[in-house]
Amino acid sequence: MKRIALLCLLLLLAATPGFPQQAAPAPSAISPAKRALIAQLLSLEGLHQQIQSALEAQARDVAGPLSTGLTHHGLTQQQALAFRRRFVREYLREANAAHLEQSLDSLLNQQFTSAELKQLIAFYRGPLGAKLAQAQTAQRETLRRAALAWSQPALQRVLRNLAASYPQLQKDPGAHRPGDLKAPAQARAAIYPSPRQAAADLRNAQARAARLHKNVLVDFGGNWCYDCHVLDAALRHSSLALLVRQNYIVVDINVGDSAPMRNQNLAQKLGVNLAKGVPALAVLDPAGKVLVAQKNGEFEDARNMTYSTLRAFLLRWRPAPAH
Repeated sequence: MKRIALLCLLLLLAATPGFPQQAAPAPSAISPAKRALIAQLLSLEGLHQQIQSALEAQARDVAGPLSTGLTHHGLTQQQALAFRRRFVREYLREANAAHLEQSLDSLLNQQFTSAELKQLIAFYRGPLGAKLAQAQTAQRETLRRAALAWSQPALQRVLRNLAASYPQLQKDPGAHRPGDLKAPAQARAAIYPSPRQAAADLRNAQARAARLHKNVLVDFGGNWCYDCHVLDAALRHSSLALLVRQNYIVVDINVGDSAPMRNQNLAQKLGVNLAKGVPALAVLDPAGKVLVAQKNGEFEDARNMTYSTLRAFLLRWRPAPAH
């Protein structure tokens, strides 16, 4: 079985066929005046933000499987979150968006004169728009190639820097403690929608529950959370799926990827204590009354729960028969 570090790199490479091994192209000499014009144009096009966002997304995509693997080897959720934050921070420092911006500076320097850059800045929606649109394809390709070229050594350096603090990185990620609730063979990538949707999703769930005379099962968790994936798979397992479908409207509330957790106000309103870990559940009746809220991390270690325990919880808090 591959080590977690190797798995991380393979995940990245698998998602990007034709991974380039050459370094990003070195920028040619650009005068300070023209470099300032290019910087203005990149800002207008939003490419500065796109570069940073691309690097952040790549870091999060890699950190997710890594932090999940670390929980297999005994790290708590809070420790895994701390690792995730540190990985993203160190990756962004090592990858250095300035290198990618230099590649784009060089491309624009070759494609446009200073006079054209001034016109593009002044008349962004004018006649030169067509030329800019054509250039954007090449810009995106340059950005993709440069990001991939810089990412491999950056990832290696980050993993090497973190190895002393997280010796679990060198362990086999395949094995974990056996439990009655099994991890899904292929976990859903995004159980939890954007944290911003939480209030609206809960209102919609309550409206459906009132209409269908079902209870609302509120699940607080994160897509990075291994035990959240275990619980999600259990609720969809054939032995429990019918019980859930007949009695509950499930709403998944995202607590975010870093501390402090998101949607804490909503959790506190329902009586759920996120400080004890996730997944954490609350059950509301069709009228919106809180029937139970987990305060002590009852399901935080879902991987070691049993189906009978989860079934008993679902039976205990299902709605009373309608008269």
